Amino acid sequence: MTTEQIDLGTADTAQPWRVIDIVGGYRRALAVLGAWRLDVFTELGHGPRSARQLAEKLGLHREALRDLLHALAGLDLVTLDEHGDYTLTPHAHCLVPDRPGYIGGFLDNQENEVHPAWRGLADTLRTGLPTPRDDDSPYTPMYASQEQRDGFLDAMDFIVAPLARQLAARDWSRFRTVLDVGGARGSLATTLVEAHPHLRATVFDLPELAPAFARFTAGRESADRLGFEGGDFFRDPLPRADAVILGHVLHNWPPDVRRSLIRSAADAVNPGGALLIYDAMLDEDTPRLINALLSLDMRMWSGGSQYLADDCVAWLTEAGFQNVERHPHGASSSLVVGHKP
Repeated sequence: MTTEQIDLGTADTAQPWRVIDIVGGYRRALAVLGAWRLDVFTELGHGPRSARQLAEKLGLHREALRDLLHALAGLDLVTLDEHGDYTLTPHAHCLVPDRPGYIGGFLDNQENEVHPAWRGLADTLRTGLPTPRDDDSPYTPMYASQEQRDGFLDAMDFIVAPLARQLAARDWSRFRTVLDVGGARGSLATTLVEAHPHLRATVFDLPELAPAFARFTAGRESADRLGFEGGDFFRDPLPRADAVILGHVLHNWPPDVRRSLIRSAADAVNPGGALLIYDAMLDEDTPRLINALLSLDMRMWSGGSQYLADDCVAWLTEAGFQNVERHPHGASSSLVVGHKP
């Protein structure tokens, strides 16, 4: 039951229902994840199906599945027609494997990594430390198999695509070389060089990602202007470039590590070049729900967090950059650009 389906009455009586609706929000997420895990979206990706057809095909309890399908209809992920058939809405196409923009890797990460980490919220609020885990790093499961790694990279590419297009729309005429630190298989770098034929871009990331980069860039006309250099940015010097990008990187780490990474990036920027940083940054005076929740995600999952855009400006200034600028970037991100003398 949601607030849309309840007679909210007066303001005094409506307040509990608002809270009840918020607290019950986990059911929406679990309904989508359950349907995804049980291949409901995969089967509906082949065309309209009735609850009976889906139950028989997937080996599910028909009445329980009907309840789930009605919930998905309420979430605008499926529609029900007069013949009793369910059809995916455009919002659900990203839940079908092999469809463009498939986010299965993201869902897997949320279900198995981020959601369990939220059980430690109270402890994180008391200590500032992430939720304890069985392995050494929150990123270990992503590299457990090529399937898991590629699934997560698919999801990250989907998320970064609009940010990459917005970044490519900027003026790059005074740069010739670009370094994308933590650029994975090169989706951002590819967007930049395809939009600006004079650019050459290098991705710096862990050596394990080199095969994924090779598969992603193979056969592209821009492949000869794209390169990959494997390394660990905590130990290895970064390749030099006119423009160095740290996108969705700093939020993974605490403030002292961020400062260290910015200093390393500053060393890699050629004189007259620039360092560009984008993340879902925070604003002290303007709370944004999605940014705050993403910050809590990182605190409990990796020990990092989102950070104030003003702090990012200060870190770049501290590292010797001049004319540091802050710009809105996408729906919830900020872009901070520092210029090296």
